[in-house]
Amino acid sequence: MNAGYRPLSARLCQEARADLQAWLDLPIPAGIAAGTLPVAVFRTYLEQDYHYLRNLARVYAKLVVVAPDRHIGELLGLAWSVQTIEMVDQSDASELFGCDFATSTMDALTRSYLDFLLEQAQSYAAGLVAMVPCTWGYGEALQAIPTARAGAYRPWLNTYCSASYRQIVERVLALVDDVELDWDEACRILHTGMAFEADFWSRPASRPASTSELRRAA
Repeated sequence: MNAGYRPLSARLCQEARADLQAWLDLPIPAGIAAGTLPVAVFRTYLEQDYHYLRNLARVYAKLVVVAPDRHIGELLGLAWSVQTIEMVDQSDASELFGCDFATSTMDALTRSYLDFLLEQAQSYAAGLVAMVPCTWGYGEALQAIPTARAGAYRPWLNTYCSASYRQIVERVLALVDDVELDWDEACRILHTGMAFEADFWSRPASRPASTSELRRAA
């Protein structure tokens, strides 16, 4: 192997660093770090993230169809991890904020992001690259948020700083390193995904928080 060789995932992560750093100044990460994030805004974020995660299994399922045989088991395992670990952890952490997963509906931004992922998943390599922002990028951003003033948001942050979540990220990056994709196309997909994530971090509240919710989150 060439001494200067760098795995695709390493190059993608380096390419995304500037986008990732900019996320920390967006309303939700900055609000958590400062201890000023309104409960209603975070609740809306969690409700939409729930719909996103619930449908992420469809993206993995589409990747299974076009994946090489050696990757099928790992993709199915990743889909299972999202449904049985990440969603459960998020549900537990969200109880404090009065989330209503049963009656909330997916908004246009969440649908657009999922449509983008499903579109990329028609090509195996492109579909894997599109997963880098929502796995590696997401975890890196949350680990970078200072927790001194995070208050009630700290348990949720901790779910994405755990060893179990890091293992999910490493499994995705390992799959990325086993495919080939034109670098310019990979960068286009990467930055599009990073832009969708930035929009997620900037979403407003869909309904105001009640007095009791404000007190619980204080």
